[in-house]
Amino acid sequence: MKNNKKLSTLAYVPLDLPKIKVPYSDLIKLFNSQGQAHYPYPSLWHSITVTGNIKNFQDPIECDTAWKNRYSITTKSIKLNPFIPYNILKILLKQISALPYKVCMFSQILSQQTEIPPHKDGPYKNKNCLKMALKENPIDFSEQPEPAGLKILLSHTSVSSLYVCKTVKSRRQFIRLPKNTTSFALNERTFFHGAKAPKKSKFILSTFGIIDKNRHKNLMKKSLRRYGDKAIWF
Repeated sequence: MKNNKKLSTLAYVPLDLPKIKVPYSDLIKLFNSQGQAHYPYPSLWHSITVTGNIKNFQDPIECDTAWKNRYSITTKSIKLNPFIPYNILKILLKQISALPYKVCMFSQILSQQTEIPPHKDGPYKNKNCLKMALKENPIDFSEQPEPAGLKILLSHTSVSSLYVCKTVKSRRQFIRLPKNTTSFALNERTFFHGAKAPKKSKFILSTFGIIDKNRHKNLMKKSLRRYGDKAIWF
């Protein structure tokens, strides 16, 4: 196992958190009734926002605006989607609370529609965001620890679909999830990642927020100790 000084080179690691399970049929039913074409990428994703600074959770443009502004809001403005059944929302919120955030600013369930080409995620919005996120809690996002992409796979846990790679043309290394967890971390801003097209609807909970450095460091240590054989380094 590599030491903590090399966490910036850690592309993927399963997280040592309890496995959660939302019945697949419930997710299908939820997306049939509440799913939205994910503005502005309707051909790639459908989505349902779980938490965010949103008044109308059924407005895809407002949900996208909330996603874009997810690092520049106050904690008091974060709301829960009232259209998600409580039995599902309870499971998701409990797992989000176990992630190493000071506060989770935005979360959404994504349903992948087609192949996702290798790409890197953009920077933390803009220069203003680097100086201040929460008005009541200024933070320098250049100090956010990696891997910072904290996600929970809600289906396809045993299928080779999501991969990471050092360059667009380098070998694709598919992530492997242990049987005991559905949560993982990606370094989305440093390394390329993508996913093969699913044969049936695939669901993933994607979260964003201000990371607690100590909680993150401790969780990375635990996760690498337990699942280091499945971690991917570059």
